[in-house]
Amino acid sequence: MTEATTTLTRADMRYALASFIPTPVPLRYKVNVLFHEILHKFLNDHMPIHSRLLSEHQNESKRVKKHLHLFALEKAVSLELGLTSELKEVIDIDGQLPGGSYKKAWEIVNQTDGEYLKYVDEIRE
Repeated sequence: MTEATTTLTRADMRYALASFIPTPVPLRYKVNVLFHEILHKFLNDHMPIHSRLLSEHQNESKRVKKHLHLFALEKAVSLELGLTSELKEVIDIDGQLPGGSYKKAWEIVNQTDGEYLKYVDEIRE
């Protein structure tokens, strides 16, 4: 694990700057952080009130549950744009963040090849 990812807070752009830290996270990752934060706003306005999928994960932390649909949308957009390697990089870096919530949420969303589509479809309902 790099110094950048062990001390990283997703919204702190300093960790993408070589002038701030010897091993910065890729700028592409920081662009994803912006997209991630925009998706939080979108989901606040469009989440189903009674999510069947979230009820299946009732024993997970609030932070894990808050990111299941969001990560599914991130994955759907990345795959649609052909950004497979960039998506893998995001998942790898997220998996190193303290607390393990993002890692767990990605594991759930990536459980099968099409698992993420269930979450995307639930938002469409």
